[in-house]
Amino acid sequence: TEARKTFEAQFAEIVQRTRSDIARQKAQVASLESSRDSLASQINKQSQDLITQQQLNREVQANTLLYQYFLSRLKETSAQQGIQKPDSRILSKAVTPSIPTAPHKSMILVMSTLAGALIGMAIVILGEMRQNTFRTAR
Repeated sequence: TEARKTFEAQFAEIVQRTRSDIARQKAQVASLESSRDSLASQINKQSQDLITQQQLNREVQANTLLYQYFLSRLKETSAQQGIQKPDSRILSKAVTPSIPTAPHKSMILVMSTLAGALIGMAIVILGEMRQNTFRTAR
């Protein structure tokens, strides 16, 4: 009986130890599952962040190329402006005339009158020359 009591005590102790080991293992499994879920969500977030970073890197590269293009065009334009500068300078400012220099209204009026008179005389003379009949004063 004493051996039996010793055996039962040791058996109960082994069962208790095994139960506590099982409880500890279940706690570890739960902890590992929560860690796994946490790590999976971190991986998903990091993959989304990586995609965003790659898109931003492409935008940076495109903007850099665009900036370099515009910078080179600016340098070319600046160089061309230096070449196209005139070799002249202002010696004195122009004087504003008191009377208009053009159009000469009086000369245009005289020339128009003379031209009208000449054209009118030419029409009359041509009209007289076309009539080749005799006429009387009446």
